[in-house]
Amino acid sequence: GLHGRLLAQEGLQVHCMDAMPGGAGGICWYPVQRHYLSHCNNEMILPPGRCALFMSWPPRSEAAQMALRSFGCDVLVLVADEGSWHGSQSFHQELQDHWEEILRQPIL
Repeated sequence: GLHGRLLAQEGLQVHCMDAMPGGAGGICWYPVQRHYLSHCNNEMILPPGRCALFMSWPPRSEAAQMALRSFGCDVLVLVADEGSWHGSQSFHQELQDHWEEILRQPIL
């Protein structure tokens, strides 16, 4: 929710989703809808036109690769390390095979 809030404050239209959003007893900076990738598709989530998929520390499960394949976005913003703590092997292969890196900004 924090990234969603920051992006919305800059005037972007934001739709936050997570399989396990923060809730009771936790901090939720911005509304996050509970969604499982296996139960939705990009037509029911994203408005028509250009969009970006923002992934912050995607899980080490196949859900990360599924997100890349399921959302028809023009741009991917990925906040993560070099692969030690995020994404599965298939996620990293999907990045290598189907995405072009434009900018890399060290964060750690």
